[in-house]
Order: sequence, then structure tokens, then C-alpha cells
Amino acid sequence: MSLSFEINPRFLLDSVHETKQNFQPIYCYEQEPLVSLEEACQPLENMLGTELSLYINVAKLNSKEPKQGLTQDEPASIYLYTMEWNQSQNSLYYKYLKLLFTALFKLPYTEQHTVWRGVAKDVSEHYREGDELTWRSLTSATSSIDVLQSPMYLDREKVQTIFVIETKHGKSIQAHSHLVNDNEILLLPGIVLKVIGSSTKTDGIHIIHLRDVESFDSLILNPIPQLNQYRNPRLEEVIRASEMRSKLSLESMNLNDQDMEIVVKLGIVEKQCMILNLTDNAITSVGASILSQVFLDNQTFKSLILDRNRILDAGVEFIARGLANANLCFRTLYLDSVGMSDTSCEYLAEMIRRNHGIIYLWLNNNEISDRGVQVL
Repeated sequence: MSLSFEINPRFLLDSVHETKQNFQPIYCYEQEPLVSLEEACQPLENMLGTELSLYINVAKLNSKEPKQGLTQDEPASIYLYTMEWNQSQNSLYYKYLKLLFTALFKLPYTEQHTVWRGVAKDVSEHYREGDELTWRSLTSATSSIDVLQSPMYLDREKVQTIFVIETKHGKSIQAHSHLVNDNEILLLPGIVLKVIGSSTKTDGIHIIHLRDVESFDSLILNPIPQLNQYRNPRLEEVIRASEMRSKLSLESMNLNDQDMEIVVKLGIVEKQCMILNLTDNAITSVGASILSQVFLDNQTFKSLILDRNRILDAGVEFIARGLANANLCFRTLYLDSVGMSDTSCEYLAEMIRRNHGIIYLWLNNNEISDRGVQVL
């Protein structure tokens, strides 16, 4: 993948209205089947013409070696998102959104740090200290202030505003981007930001300091259909035949992320299973995030077995966050061969620090070094 020195217009807003308006969340795309990039973009060929085919080919060529557990089509959808069109209104829709958000959902959140985003005018009067606002669109920012301070960006307008955003909810797409030197961080729709303060530099650039709030629902773009849109009769039959408050064994059933909605609703909530065995299925970080939602107020669930499911670090983070609750009765967690690294050890260490009731972790056959062991 070659370096690019193009201007990234996603870092610059043309109007304050883009940041202040409250739009409806994006619906309907999550009902689409997950397809290849070519098929996802096929409905737009008549509108976008040969330019679309060219961009798809470029995106696929630059995504031959996918990273972070993504399929080739998933990073290609991110790469396509970062390519600029001859006409700005040439955007892609439902089928493409399903592929794009599935890719983004698999990426881990960045650690707590600051990102920057610019506005091509002074909008400081619209942001008062203490105000909270929700950004409903997919928002691009950069993790490097040097990018926005370069003449390519600051010299475009006489007056500019720079948002300085403290967030734990960014998704780094640098490894999959067309503009690999821009350190681009995506903030998912629905992020809630609080105005911490503002200032004006000697060169006339206005600085607005924002910080994300803990109430942000990171699952707002969950691309998995709801239970009433997806059925697995065999799975439902097995769960309904199980006993109340017992062990639910679902190993080697070829279960996917969509099936986790059924497992949560029927197995954990209705049957109140105490031990859940999901060994050797096709669950990813998306499925792990669905499972983690039910941990928050569950007082009966004691053991989770996720051996041989490629949930990766992103999935372990979801599970660890869900179990980091001292009020839970949870005791044992099995994560053999899930593709986790030292990064996951940090999530698990924080989980144990908050929930002292957890007494057993099984982490065999993962990419854990001595550093990860020391963290735990």
C-alpha cells in the first residue's frame, strides 16, 4: 500500500450544522445480507458508472492481505470509504453500509487518547462549556495534530476551528485506508460529547475541547439483525429442551454472530442458564459484543466457554467489559484459541480488578507473550 499526500476533506467540516443537528440513527442497512464488495456496490453501478468499478478494483488490490481478523472485502470497504469521489454526493448505501459497519465493528476501540477534527469557519459561539451534543454521522478525525496544522489544511480558509476530542470510542482505520499517512480515526454515529472548554490561539484559530461521555452506546450500529428477523430452528429447539438454571451446551453447532441474539434471549434470559458452552463455533467479536450485553444485570450466570471462536482482541474487550461488575456471580471464563494477544490481557486484568469473584481464566493457545502474563 503506497503513501498518499492527498488532503483528507473528512477532517474538515464546511458548516456548524453538521455537528449540531440531531439526525435519526441509520436503520434498515443491518437487515441486508453480508455480501462481497462487488455485490454490495452493484445497485449503484448505474448511478456512479465506471468510476465505481475502478475504485472497487483499487480497494480490493490494496486489501489483499487483510489484518485484524477482517475478510478481504471488509478492509476493502473501509479503503473505498476513504477514497474521494469526483462528486461528493456519490456515496454508497445499504448493502455497502452493512459491509462497512461489519468491518468497523470488528475493529477494536482505540485506547483513551486525543483526536482532532477541523471546521472551515469560527463556530466557537455555538459550543458553550458544559453543553452535551450527539454526533449522528460517521465522523472522521486524526490522531495526529500535525496533520491538521499542516499548510494543506490550515491555509485553506482564513479562520478555522479545531475540535480537540478526548475519546475511548474511536476506530483506527489507518491499516485499511487509502490515505495511510493521515492517522484517521472514525467516531461511530451516536457518540455523545461534552464541551469541556474553548480558547483562541494567537493565529486566530479557535480551539474547542470535547470529551466523550460514558453513556455512549457503542452498539448503536450493531449490524446483526434482531431475533424476529433471523431464525435458527435447530438452535431454538435445543435451548427450549434444556433445563432451567442449568448448563447449556451448544458446542460445534456452527453457530454464528446472528445466533447469539437467540442464545441471549432464549438461553440466558428465559432459561437462565448458569453455564454456557459455545466451544468450536463461528462466533466473532460481533457475537461477543451481543453476549456481553446480558452480563450487566445477570445474577445467575457463572461460566462462559468460548474456546475455538475467533473473537480476537476486540471480542475479548467486549466480554471483559461486560464482566467487569463486582455484583456479578460470574466465576470462570474459557478463552482457548480465540486469537487474543497481550492487548486482551490488559482488558482481562481490568476485569479481574473490578470483579474479584472471577477465580478461573483459561487462555491456552493464544498469542500471549511474557508481557501479557505479567499484566495478568
